[in-house]
Amino acid sequence: MIGATSGIGRAALKQFTRYTLSPTVYFVGRNASAGKEVEEELKEINGQGRYVFVKEDVSLIRRVDVVCEMVKGEGRLNVLWLSAGFFNWGGREESPEGLDRKFSVNYYSRMRFIHNLLPLLTAASSLNQLSRVLTILSAGRERHVLEADMDLKHHMSIHNCESHVTTFTAFMLEEFAARNPGVSFLHVFPGVVHTNFLSRDQPWITRMGANLLWNIATPWLLGERESGERNLYLMTVGGRLPPRNGSGVGVHLEGEGDEEKLRGTDGVVGSGAYLVNWDGERTGRYDVLEELRSGGLRERVCAHTEEMWGAALGAGT
Repeated sequence: MIGATSGIGRAALKQFTRYTLSPTVYFVGRNASAGKEVEEELKEINGQGRYVFVKEDVSLIRRVDVVCEMVKGEGRLNVLWLSAGFFNWGGREESPEGLDRKFSVNYYSRMRFIHNLLPLLTAASSLNQLSRVLTILSAGRERHVLEADMDLKHHMSIHNCESHVTTFTAFMLEEFAARNPGVSFLHVFPGVVHTNFLSRDQPWITRMGANLLWNIATPWLLGERESGERNLYLMTVGGRLPPRNGSGVGVHLEGEGDEEKLRGTDGVVGSGAYLVNWDGERTGRYDVLEELRSGGLRERVCAHTEEMWGAALGAGT
């Protein structure tokens, strides 16, 4: 689980651990003390599990590759959870690899994790086991993008970054599902959950404003435990979110049938790539995606993503 030492990721990890028999969990974060705290929590919840905390900065593509090499020793992987976050109120903040950190954490590094770990996910599916990817961010906010500045080198803003990240994710998951029909891929909007994300690593005045906002909005927010339970459902439910090949490995709800399968990003029922709302239902701007897909954006997004990985890995060498 990438990004599981606080907030939504931590809540989901705790519920996953609570209801899983003897799990092996790798979880990645930037804060060593938080990682140790989470590890102790997990041992209390389920003493039969194996928990490996990895301290890394996943805004860097080369560090993503290091983490993946560690995990590959397991041989197979059932669930890949991606919720690492980076947020600032300013403009472009470049990493040493030349990528904007917000854009990288929310998109380039997440897609790199999926790309690198697909052999392990495929190994699980070949054994008729659950094989699923969840990237937790902003499904349902797909928009037109600036195709002349795909990495937002010259037009970085919070709005533009969200548009690019969300739209690019839909097309990359679609491509991954087409290439790997035994794995299901979800982009999830988790709802508004009461966490410290907006105030973490921010100046005191920003933290004060965020806390005031949370206090006002509390009646309309999801609590962390409910969020964790909802995301556990999305990690494990079987028939509603199948991979492209139609296998329904996972937890099946009573009365669940083929009619319950969600339509994928391309509008096809059970396509293997899904845009999912916080309540488990379908979301997404399918009119926008179809227009962009027909113009060849899916292929350009795939090529652009691989180009940015290459540029990042070549930076400073």
